[in-house]
Parts: sequence; C-alpha cells; structure tokens
Amino acid sequence: MKHEEERERLQDLPVYAAALALCLFLFHLIVNQRYGFHGDELYFIVCGNRLDWGYVDHPPFIALVARIATDLMGTNLFALRFFPALILGVNCLLTGWLARRMGAGRSGEILASLSFVCAPLMLRAGAFLNIPCAETFFWLVAAHLLVTICRDEDPRWWPAVGVVLGLSLLNKHTTLFLCTGIAVGILTTRRRKDLATPWPWIAAVVSISLFMPNLLWQYQHDWATFEFVRNLNTDLMQDT
Repeated sequence: MKHEEERERLQDLPVYAAALALCLFLFHLIVNQRYGFHGDELYFIVCGNRLDWGYVDHPPFIALVARIATDLMGTNLFALRFFPALILGVNCLLTGWLARRMGAGRSGEILASLSFVCAPLMLRAGAFLNIPCAETFFWLVAAHLLVTICRDEDPRWWPAVGVVLGLSLLNKHTTLFLCTGIAVGILTTRRRKDLATPWPWIAAVVSISLFMPNLLWQYQHDWATFEFVRNLNTDLMQDT
C-alpha cells in the first residue's frame, strides 16, 4: 500500500512543468544580456542604494531585490536579470502544478506551462528586473494555498495566505485587487464557515502588519504614490 501511495504521489509531480520551467530559465540567462540596461533597472539600483519602506511610485520589495542582486553579484546585467529569470521559471512550474492540483492531467499540465512560456507579457517579465515578475509569483503562491485550503478543508493555511498577501503588497499595491477577490470569494462560497474560526482573521492581521511599514511611509510622505498615480492618469487622459 505504501509503495502504491508513493507511486501515485510521484505521478502527481509536475515533471513536465519543471522541465519547461528549467528551459525558460536557461533561455533567459542566455539571451537577456544581449541588450543594455533598461531605464527602470537603473532606477531600481538607485532605490536599492537608498533602501526605505516606500518610494513615490512603488513599494520597497523591488528595491530590496536590486540591492541583494548588486551586493551578491555586482552592478551588471547578469546580476540584475538573474532573479527575474529564476522567478519566471518558478512561475512556469507553479502554473503547471496548479493545473495538476485543480484536476488536469499531464496534457493539461503541459498546456498550462506551455501557455505561460509563450505568453509575450511573461516573456517580457523575465527579460529584465521589474515588478510584475514578482507579482505573478506571489499571486500563484496565494492560489496554491487557496487550493490547499479548499481541497483539504483545512483553514489553518489562512495565515500563510496572509503572509503571501502582505509580502505581495510590499511588491505592488494592486495586490489589493487580489485581496478583494479573496474576500468576495469567502463571503459568496461555503468558505464562509472559515470565518467562524480564527484563521482568516489571523491572516488579515498578518497581511496588514506586513504592509503597515509602507502604509506609515505613505502617511509620512503625504500619500505620495496616490498623488503619483493621480497625476499619471491625468497626463494619460490629456494625451488621449
């Protein structure tokens, strides 16, 4: 019986997604140094040299990634683009694995992973240091945790969701849309029963606590990001 269970467990591993993820990672390592620095990368290097809990147009996570990359490997294209390539490969793996966990067979796993590999937006996200690459990672991890909660009927995973959402908010404020979607999903499905346990509430406290330093930075700097987005939208409207 144990051998059969182990065999079934091995059969559920996303081996094809892992293979495509490795190919995607290696592809970006090979080609992503064939052009110069993107303007955003230079900006993130400067932000990383002046670490803070917030910046005018983004939260602090990307600046921390830039700082780690340059401290470990120097200020060069390989250093800045290693982590985006790695994260993109992991995202490909998580996509195929998510399909498997939601009931897809091997063909579904391959299709999901291959669709990720071929998506132009995702190819761009792995080409240089940028915020959306990490955003996709956090959203996929949150999706996996939500699948675990629903499949295993175990609300004790909610605090882990809170950790992921809090970190994602430190990467990009649009994670608030994901938070809203999860809240609506809880209220409109049988997951409402989880609200009778402490776990979703702990998740909310954890995510807010992780996000709080950036909120305090925004408050201390007169909500600079909101002003930046408002001015950007005004300029876009005038251009159209």
